[in-house]
Amino acid sequence: MICAIFFCHLFVAWIGSLASFLCFFASPVAGRLSDKLNCCYVTMIGAVSSAVGLLLSSFANRIIVYYFTYSLLVGFGVSCIRTSSFLVVAQYFCKRKPFATGILSAGAGLGVFVLAPVTRAFLDSFMFSLDNTFRFMAGIVFVGGIPALLYDPSVKEDALDPQDPSSAQLKEEELQPREQTKIVDCSLWTVPAFTVFTLGFMMDSLGASITRIHLVSIYSVFFVIWHTCPGSKGEL
Repeated sequence: MICAIFFCHLFVAWIGSLASFLCFFASPVAGRLSDKLNCCYVTMIGAVSSAVGLLLSSFANRIIVYYFTYSLLVGFGVSCIRTSSFLVVAQYFCKRKPFATGILSAGAGLGVFVLAPVTRAFLDSFMFSLDNTFRFMAGIVFVGGIPALLYDPSVKEDALDPQDPSSAQLKEEELQPREQTKIVDCSLWTVPAFTVFTLGFMMDSLGASITRIHLVSIYSVFFVIWHTCPGSKGEL
């Protein structure tokens, strides 16, 4: 992307950083949409938003356009897909919910593991450029959102276990008249476990993201030194 739009590393890095930021920061909005609508609609909204953002990014020729098409649209779309995927697992599974959530996380990791070298191969190919790679990714994201049409909104009631006390309590809360929903509910921060987990996850994501983003560039520098500087092969 740096070679395609001829801009400095700092401003180009903001494109991916803002997309990653929205992927997690927009999760409360995606969760509220899943509550108002259902996980099927939110997943399709995320798939369409990501596909449209990637498709528009293939025609972008200015860095400010990437901020709107990739950072905003793709970041928000991925947040909708990610949040609704975890919510729908909680609706479908009751007894084996931890195992199903683990499979979901493993599938996401497998997708990143496979698509990373495939995308690199497309970028290095003579037939594919950055624009065609964006269009290829847009097609993958849109096709990946089609299975969300199979989500059953009524499966939440079927997944409740009558012998489970938590399920019975959840059923009673649904039957009671609901108060007006707050847009921002700050009462969650009064729960110590939630506060500690949220802050710990934030610090863990901060450290992991920095390492993952800068590892390739650091390796590239060492690779150049290893091939250009005499006597450096033994030291590295």
